[in-house]
This record gives sequence, structure tokens and C-alpha cells, in this order.
Amino acid sequence: MLDSHGTVLADVDDTQLGMQDPFISLIVPADGTYILRLREATYGGNDNCHYRLHIGAFPRPTAVYPLGGKAGETLALSFFNKASGELTQTVKLPPTPSEKFGVFAELDGLPAPSPNWLRVSDFPNVQEKSPNQDREHATGTDLAPPLALNGVISQKGEEDWFRFKATKGVALDVEVYARRQGSPLDSVLEVFDAKGQSLAANDDTAGADSALKFTPPETTNYFVRIRDTLGQGGPEYVYRIEVTPAAPNLAVKIPEVARNDTQARQYIAVPRGNRFATLISARRANFGGELVFAVEGLPPGVTLHADRMAANVDAMPLVFEAAPDAPIGGKLLDLTAMWTNGTSQLIGRFHQDIELVQGQNNVAYYSTSVDKLCVAVTRSAPFKLSIVDPKVPLVQAGSMRLEIAAEREHGFDEPIEVQMIWNPPGVSSQPEATIPKGATNVFYQLNAGGGAEVRSWKIAVLGHATVAGGQMFVSSQLADLAVAAPFLSGKIETLWVNPGKPGKLTVNLQCAKPFEGKATIRLCGLPEKVTASEKTITKDDGEVVFDVTVDTNCPAGSYRNLFCAVDVPQDGRMVPHTIAQGGILRVVPPKKADARVAAVQGKER
Repeated sequence: MLDSHGTVLADVDDTQLGMQDPFISLIVPADGTYILRLREATYGGNDNCHYRLHIGAFPRPTAVYPLGGKAGETLALSFFNKASGELTQTVKLPPTPSEKFGVFAELDGLPAPSPNWLRVSDFPNVQEKSPNQDREHATGTDLAPPLALNGVISQKGEEDWFRFKATKGVALDVEVYARRQGSPLDSVLEVFDAKGQSLAANDDTAGADSALKFTPPETTNYFVRIRDTLGQGGPEYVYRIEVTPAAPNLAVKIPEVARNDTQARQYIAVPRGNRFATLISARRANFGGELVFAVEGLPPGVTLHADRMAANVDAMPLVFEAAPDAPIGGKLLDLTAMWTNGTSQLIGRFHQDIELVQGQNNVAYYSTSVDKLCVAVTRSAPFKLSIVDPKVPLVQAGSMRLEIAAEREHGFDEPIEVQMIWNPPGVSSQPEATIPKGATNVFYQLNAGGGAEVRSWKIAVLGHATVAGGQMFVSSQLADLAVAAPFLSGKIETLWVNPGKPGKLTVNLQCAKPFEGKATIRLCGLPEKVTASEKTITKDDGEVVFDVTVDTNCPAGSYRNLFCAVDVPQDGRMVPHTIAQGGILRVVPPKKADARVAAVQGKER
């Protein structure tokens, strides 16, 4: 802010006020003329750099204490900012718990232009009593969990201590709420027993906020210590520590699909007569089991296709399909995941954090959260994708060329980029594949590790192409991908060979699952200037011998990355296998080879 002569009266940016919006607070003569200058901190800017500027005598607190309270109670609050100091106010909390309840400070009848955020819980508050900067002076309570511990790291280098009672064997969740509520605190949390022995510690589990779980070994007092990881502090470094019995919990969201863009594809936009897929993730706490997904009240003509989420995975694809005559329009809906074990049931609901403005170092400067999923039907797309049903399985330590087919409207020939929405456990895929301009298919490489889980999975691919100057997304159907055990395995015997001389390399085979006809086997991983002819085998072969040719100029050395690629026939198609990994070929000068042979013959005598 400048006066009419260009003298700077105040200058501020977001780094001075932690996670809150920057503001200037000062007293000026009523009859003066003043200039406000606003710029992007790094002198950047574009058409997306919108802002809203408030000018007035309203309060603008950067912190509120405590950061929460019990549902239904009347809570005394202290608001603070560096310019105007502390402001006290009481507020009636809502009758039901809320993760973010906005409170507006008031001064002389004028409210703040934006809220400070509180957590509303169904358990009581404990507020720190100074001094509580060491274990001997910890703020104590006779309350048993669940409870909330509230305080302020008011000075640099300060740490706060609390004491509470806990019951042997009852697992507890201890979680800090600070940065998520607008505090600049980057917490470090630690729990100690009555003797001062550390039981659990955590720095960053929920972003910059700490969270941990521990099970009390005895029924006695326990201590919590909290501090800032960089030793910072001040009146804005408020925090809330919730100590609750560990209970089953389930949360559902769409994972971030584009780096540093939490809004990218956080919605369902289904073209008429087409499909749209999204990855959905579920965070389970204190339970395990399969989940069933549902979306109630879908727009007319829209259908959800979803498999059960297996107990050992935390993400999977959902596919939404719209009928050709589905009305164009959208709705905000509840997405749920349900777990049941026959006697009890748990339902997790959709919750998404959205970054609206990004600050320095890719830290969220201004964000919000939503609990509804946006599902919309859009105009039709000029292309449609499908996965061609793979007739053979993807075997462990094997590969597959998955065919993706495109149906194009007449006149549309743009390239289509496709990618897997999700890979089953132990399966990997190439990052992206392109259906070339005018083409109608592409093969997408899938690979399975040796420990990939044997079962059938549901997979989908998402594709996008340039339509009317923008990118339009469609997906394939949910297709079945069977991951199976390999038909055979093998082990390569080490071969010693001289440059310029042939050798015979033996691979011992074990057939785990009979197959019809002949399989083709190739020796792979050979060094330059070494070749081996392709062979065929049947289910009855216990070994295969490769004729190895070594060029006279082949460098001597041990080559340890040999393996065999096998194409096993099944139902008229080939199932690619990778077996016998880690084989060794030793290329040695003739004298060393002769000496080794002589040594072996001597032992035999």
C-alpha cells in the first residue's frame, strides 16, 4: 500500500502469514488518497490468475483458538492477527459433528470476509494450561479417550505436553489438526508411557499434520508431545490433537490424475452413447474386506459398472455408461462404498479435497472439500473404445499384447491416446499407447511379475483425442483380465565356452500345466556376437538344448542375464511366458577353459 506520494506504507505477501490470505491492516487518515498495488509474487500471471480484494474496517484474523469443540456447546474463541492482536467471541457449535465448520469474527458489527475453520466433534475439549513445556508440567486430564487436546506453540523452539489416561489393549488413534485448519504449524507428534519411554512418533502422515496409532500396554497415564518440525512458533501456531479409540473407518475419493492439478478429471463426464472411466480409491482403517460401490440417483440413461474391490487393493476402475438418448445434464450425487461381514456393516462416503489456488513449492494456498460426485451426460464423442476380449490369460512372469479397438465416426481420424486406468497387483503396463491417425486399433503391452495374484480382474482403458479444439475423454468397457500361473518353468545350466567355438546350453524344464501342440522357446539376454537358434518343445520335454554360436571377437566375461521366452499354444493363440531368469554364460579364453576342464576331470578320477 502506498500513499499519494508513492511512499510504501505496508507490504505483505502470503509467506508472512502462513497459509492465510495476505492482507494489510493499518490506520490511515480519513481524507487521504492511497494506492493499492497487487502483483503475483514471482511476477508471473495469466488468464487464470483471478483475485478478489476486500477493503474495509472488518476484522481479518489469521488464527482462531481453540480449533474445535464439542457438538452443541457454546465455545469461547480467541481470534488473532499480527496487526490488530486478539479478539474474543463466543459461538454456538452445530448439534452434529463437522470436519470444517466456518466461524466469522466480528468487530463493531462488521464480519470477516472469509471464515476461520473449526472441527466439531462429539467428545470434550481439553485446553492447555501453561507452563506445559515438559513432561513434569504436562497439562493433565482425568478424561479418557475420546477427547481433544488443544494448544498453541506460541514461541520458537517450544514443545507442548499433555497427560491422559488410557486402557490396556484398547488401540488409539492420535491425530493432529493444524495445517488442514489453516495453521502454519508443521507438527511432530510423539507418545510416551508413564516412565518416559517413547511408544510411537510421527511427522507427516496427513500432509503436514501428524497422525499415529498405538496400543497402550498398561492401564495408566500416557503423555503426548507436540512441536514444530522446524522449531517455529507464534500465536498463529494453533493445533488440535484428537485422541480416539481406533474404530473402523472408510473414506472414498478419486486420486489425483495429473501432477499438481487436483481438479483434473475429478468428475464423471459421460458422452452420450459412450463410456467414461475413473479410478476410485478407498482408504480402510482398522478393518479389511471387500467393498461394494454404488451411486444413487444417477442421471436418466446412465449406468454404473463396478466390480467388488478386493480386500488387498485400495483402488480400482469404475465405468459409467450413457445411453445414446440419455438427456444432456448433470447431478451431484453420493458415491458410497460398503463393507459387511454378515453381522455388521460400514459405509464410506465420497470426500474430495480440491486445491483452488496453489502457493509456493506446490503447497495448497487455498482449497476446499466436497462430498458429492459430479456425474454429467455430455454431447456424443466421435469415437468409441473397447478392449478386445483376451482369449488367453496373462501368466505370472509373462506378458500380453492387449488389443484396444476404436470405432470412429465418418470423417474423424485424429490420433487417440489410450492408457490403463489401473493395473492389478503385480501387473505393469506401458505408460500410454497411441491409435495412429485414421487407425482403428493398437496393441498395449502388459507384463506380470512372478508374484502377481492369480485371479480374474476387471480392467479398463481411458482414451482422449482432440475434438473441436479440446480434449475429449471416453473409456472402454470393464473387461476381464485373467492372471494365471505359468504353464511351465525352467532353469538354465551354466555354460562355459571359448570365443569362436560352439557350445550347447541346456535348460531344464518343468511342466506345471499340460498344453497341446508345440511351444516355441527362445534363448534371450545373450551378449553381442552370441546367437542361439529357436527351438520347439512339448509338454513332455524335460529339457531343451540350445546350439550356441560364439563369434571369435566376442569379449570374454560372465553374462548373467539369460532367460527364455516361451510362446505356449492355447485355444489357437499363444500365451507368452518368461522362464529360467538368471542364467549364466561364461565366455573365457581357451587356456582358462582347458584348465577348468582338467580340474573337473581330476576330481572325477
